[in-house]
Formats: sequence, structure tokens, C-alpha cells
Amino acid sequence: MKFKKIICLLLILSALMSLCACSSSEADGRFIVSAIGADSDGEQLVLSVQTIEIGEGDFDEPPEVKVLSAKAKTPEEALKKLKAKSIKPLNFDHCAVMLCSSGLTVDQFIKMTVITNLKPIGSVTCIPGLLEFRYLENNGAAFGFFAGLSWLLIILTIGLMAALLVFLFRYKHHTWMSRTSCVLIIAGGIGNLIDRFIFGYVVDYIHVLFFPYVFNFADCCVVVGAILFAVWYLFFKDKKEAADKKVNETTETTADGVGK
Repeated sequence: MKFKKIICLLLILSALMSLCACSSSEADGRFIVSAIGADSDGEQLVLSVQTIEIGEGDFDEPPEVKVLSAKAKTPEEALKKLKAKSIKPLNFDHCAVMLCSSGLTVDQFIKMTVITNLKPIGSVTCIPGLLEFRYLENNGAAFGFFAGLSWLLIILTIGLMAALLVFLFRYKHHTWMSRTSCVLIIAGGIGNLIDRFIFGYVVDYIHVLFFPYVFNFADCCVVVGAILFAVWYLFFKDKKEAADKKVNETTETTADGVGK
């Protein structure tokens, strides 16, 4: 049973890696041309450009000003070379996959430890009157909701995870908050999905005594991720999209002016 669970986890991680590798989401740096100087060097044009580098989610921070230069016969060719020289931010798609994999690994390691050590004894008090670890087989959703609807939960979880994966790798206006929320929800959702596929139930083990439900690390990831996503959607989504639109319009206008 443990071997099957490990194989299932590896297959899911491989699928995530494949999706990331096939993703068309780009993490190229963007820049606005703010000043141009030209000179001749034989038959080639030497184009010196002062650029403003704009990174991921920096709409509230001052941009970084850099001076780049390139040699070409036309301004268009020079601008292409300058874009190739511009600083590339970290590939956030790869980071997202690594974080999802890390979250899944932590979740599955804890559950295997709980099955091996906690299941035989049932429960262990960690902080008297506040926290205990109790082994529980949950055939419902997070915190025991929708008990007995295992296959419906599997179908809904697969659909939600697929939608979030597409959103994570295809959406063009992410901030750290939207990416983090997606990573947490995906890691937690797939972690519990593995349990349902292999056991038919989810292994829960965390019991805060003033809270009536027993939950696990994956549930915590999903809840925190959902809260972050709601905050991002309500307060930051429109602001980031508007800032990106303004940057793109400015860059296109400047590039058209240089090319003339």
C-alpha cells in the first residue's frame, strides 16, 4: 500500500512538471524605453537606450533604470537585441512546480508517519487542553464536511485542480499572492486526492480541542490558499491588471515611435 501511494505521488509530480514544461507562460523581463541615443560605427547603427526594467508584481515599487546598448543596421534590430539583453526575472512557473512538489512531499511524509506511529495508539496529547494528534479516517471533505461522498469529491477536486493549474500557468497578471494561493490550494487538494484514490478516505490527525473537527496539513494549505486568493481577487487583481495594461501600452507606443 505504501509503495502504491509513493508511485501515485511520483506520477502526479511528473504530470505537474510536464505541464510546466509545456506551459506557454513567459517570464521575460519587460522594459520601457525612456531615452535613446544613436551613433554610427561604420555601416552599423549604435543604439544606446535607457530602459526601465519592470519585474513581477512591481506596480507599487520604483522601477530599476538601466542603460543598455546594441549594434545593428536598423533601430528595429537594435531593439530586439536590447530586449534579449534585458534582465530575465526568475521563472515563476518552475518555482510554482517546486513549491507544489514540496508541499505534496511534506503532506505525504506526515501522513505516512501518522499511519505508522499514531494509528496504532489512536491519539497523543501535545499541549494539554489545547492540542492533540488524533488518528482519523475522513471519508468527507475538509473538516469532515460531505461525509460519504468520496467519488463526488474526487471528481470535484480533479476539476478544481485542473482549473487552478491552467490559471496558474496561463494567467498573465499574477502577483506573489495569487501564485502562492494557487500553489497552496493545489498542493493541499492533490495531497488529499492521493489519499482518496489509495485508501478511499483522507488521513486526518490535527485536533485543536476548542475546534470540533480533526484536520491535516493539506487542509491548512487549502484554507490559507483560499483566504489569500480571496484577498488578492478583491483588493489586488484589478490594480495589477491595470498596471500591466498601462505598461504594455507604453512599451508598444515607444517601440512604434523608435521604429519610425
